[in-house]
Amino acid sequence: MKKYFVLLMLPLSVAAQDRPLDKFIDSLVGPYNKPDVPGSMILIAQDGKPIVKKAYGMASLELSVPLTTNHSFAIGSISKQFTALAMLQLAEQGKLKLSDDIRKYFPGVNTHGYVVTIDNLLSHTSGISSFERKSFNHFVHENGIAAYPDYFLSYIMSEDLLFVPGTNWSYDNAAYWINALIIEKVSGEKFADYMREHVFRPAGMVHSFVADDLHPLNNLAISYSKGYQGKWRNENSRTSYWEWPKGGGNIISTLDDMMQWDIALREGKILSKQWLQRAWTPYILKTGFVVHYGYGWYVSNYGGVQIISHSGAIYSYSVESVHLPEKKLYILYVNFYGSDPASIPKNIISTLLNIPFYKAIDTSANKLSDYIGDYETPHATSRLSKQVSDRPIYANFTTSGDTLYMQYTGREKIFLRPAGKDRFLPAHADDPLYVFNRDERGKVKSFQVIPFLFGGAMSDEAFKKIQRIKKPLQKIVFVNPEVLKRYTGTYYRPVTDRYFFIELNGGKLYAYQMNAAERFELLPIGQNKFIRKGIEDSGISFKVNLNGLMILTFFGNRIEDYKKIAE
Repeated sequence: MKKYFVLLMLPLSVAAQDRPLDKFIDSLVGPYNKPDVPGSMILIAQDGKPIVKKAYGMASLELSVPLTTNHSFAIGSISKQFTALAMLQLAEQGKLKLSDDIRKYFPGVNTHGYVVTIDNLLSHTSGISSFERKSFNHFVHENGIAAYPDYFLSYIMSEDLLFVPGTNWSYDNAAYWINALIIEKVSGEKFADYMREHVFRPAGMVHSFVADDLHPLNNLAISYSKGYQGKWRNENSRTSYWEWPKGGGNIISTLDDMMQWDIALREGKILSKQWLQRAWTPYILKTGFVVHYGYGWYVSNYGGVQIISHSGAIYSYSVESVHLPEKKLYILYVNFYGSDPASIPKNIISTLLNIPFYKAIDTSANKLSDYIGDYETPHATSRLSKQVSDRPIYANFTTSGDTLYMQYTGREKIFLRPAGKDRFLPAHADDPLYVFNRDERGKVKSFQVIPFLFGGAMSDEAFKKIQRIKKPLQKIVFVNPEVLKRYTGTYYRPVTDRYFFIELNGGKLYAYQMNAAERFELLPIGQNKFIRKGIEDSGISFKVNLNGLMILTFFGNRIEDYKKIAE
């Protein structure tokens, strides 16, 4: 990556406007500064003072309103650090203990014979199955959450725990919803009121609030998703459920307020530094494995620099918040179109601290055949694989010529670029790094996924190479175009509020989901069963139910049914 300046010695001493840092930020974010593109924002603050504070693109495409740095936005899962801090406030005051069994606050709750503590809830080590594993959208539509929290809690806890509490880690939105309920029980205040009076106001966050489904979201910029054929879809126009992510994802804030948040944390305005350090300390499982997550923050250390971070994503608001406490440096990046928010802060830190990205290099040191095979992947990104999939997820490595390819179960195949001995990078990115490990005989035994700078609570986890019996590849058959035509149309799944679209073009069947940027070809392996081209273990089948309705069943990491609602 080209350096716009070799090293800025922190604290940063940069003059006002026309400065290299401004131009560098424009080079990263500026391409999105167009009247037909949703907005993005960037804040870089040094010792509580903004060095860069900019907005790009539009706050509303429909009304042609440009985005400004004063607009509000949803911070998504960054909300968890606010909830964690509120819990630590109550613990510091002696009103609760982190070791408390949650049955102290919910005596009738089913913990399936295990002790689940507040410490487990805050650290994502409770084993509670998150919202993603249950049809909570259906529950919300039919029952609501705000009116029946105890009923919803019973619903969440109805499934067995994913693991013995404290022995594993899996990102869990439901745990933070329970945290919010505990705050209400202990404080005697509604969660939104507690956050306003004990967190936002003392921190000087005058424009931040907990969103709900009753009050207006003042000054909120619109978020969008990009669907097939590049059309922008207004996410706010169809979003009315802000209550379900309470505690874990429904705080609204601004750039200035988030800068006040960083100041308040560093200066101990709302929590003592001793207690804050507990939230910023990597969690140690009962197995001795160190998790790079504390309470509401990812915790990493790179070259002696502590990096405290978290991302947030909700309704196409995407946010990355990064604190470098020793440098008194804070970076916040926001976009309003659902794109990965981490890459831009990583570029900024790389440049400011002169920390180079992983680099692809030509090497003959790697014997590609060593890596061929299947590797078990207990974790899929930030969650246990079984939390997000109805079947085991594997990473499969293959070669073609002098190129190594990787494919996760149910996902597209990508090629990898060599980055040193037993090290590889993705096809079109410099993050993360894939590192293969060898045994004492020199045989490859596992691989790891190591993010650059920050992110990845389980980045020390090694995915073991295994022997797996595979099914033979499916044979492609001929299906009459008249039969294919019967499958075309719009399909809907109310439980998840998702659409599937099936089209016939040139005698071939294609599918795409709402908000998906691309459609994919379906290859027939039967008269009513198709696999996705390039992903042999994922596909679609069709059948007519007893009511005469065409049903589309998507099979992949999840099995889901969709009803045909339009031709």
